[in-house]
Amino acid sequence: MNKVAILSLFALSLSVVGCATTSSLDKLEKTTPHVVQLPINYVDAYANAKDYYLRCATRRGVSYPITVYTNGTPVTITNTTPDVSVSSSLDRQNKSAKLGIVEGANVTEYTVFSEIDERQTQVSFYTKTIGYLRSQEYKQQADTNKFELLKKVSLNSNTECIK
Repeated sequence: MNKVAILSLFALSLSVVGCATTSSLDKLEKTTPHVVQLPINYVDAYANAKDYYLRCATRRGVSYPITVYTNGTPVTITNTTPDVSVSSSLDRQNKSAKLGIVEGANVTEYTVFSEIDERQTQVSFYTKTIGYLRSQEYKQQADTNKFELLKKVSLNSNTECIK
């Protein structure tokens, strides 16, 4: 395979990943969010939640073996890549912030922090429905647990990571 074909395949795979992320975000935004008002400035709530997710959610990763060649001898090593990342944006002009949790190429959680006033924030939390094999009660409980965690970490920047 020549270099042009390899680069074309790589570019195609990048565009497919981008589409998956965008389409999964669109699907999340069409769902009914969990909404709560918190007694904290929207910038502080956003910063606290972002800090928690950067410290805790991105610790997970995928380990896989890779074979490399050293002086013609194959050597297998284990490589770990994070499968969870955090996307974020702060828009001070519109007094809002957005925080997304991306697993692989899919947005699984999306949060919008909007200012009500200088000391109040509205938090809208969208989450991807998990597990087709799980009961509706299990899914609702999982969503509620994620939302409760989000409320807790938005109010307190020193929250310990939950495993």
